[in-house]
Amino acid sequence: MIALVSCAPQGPSGPAIGEMLPGNLFSQSGKVLDFAIQKTYGSGAVSAFDSDRQERFSGSNVAVLASTTTSARAVVTNGSGFAVGNATESSGSNMADATAYLRGDKGTMLTCTMRIQAGVYPHGIGDCTDNRRTTYRLQF
Repeated sequence: MIALVSCAPQGPSGPAIGEMLPGNLFSQSGKVLDFAIQKTYGSGAVSAFDSDRQERFSGSNVAVLASTTTSARAVVTNGSGFAVGNATESSGSNMADATAYLRGDKGTMLTCTMRIQAGVYPHGIGDCTDNRRTTYRLQF
């Protein structure tokens, strides 16, 4: 769920599905790229802009929410009989792991991994590497 910066006002319900959420990529040398990710369910658009090289990036991301399922079986006796029961419980997390690939219009490729806190106002952090082996820290 990553996209370019949106200038639209945000209401109490947060950015709408499909809107771009602004962020940045930070290199160790101090270079900063604009970054954006689309608020979606599972997969969406990402973009970035390198103002030094005047290179525009576009691509997509896929995010997966973690969930767990637990099953239990029990037999209970009380002296005059017994009862057998089954139970299943599922629980979800609002933390998603995501991967994004962005292609620049001057040939640079960015590969990013992110940890996204899903919700009304999603946020995320991660790492990106380009095909020149420059690494970036990502946040939105």
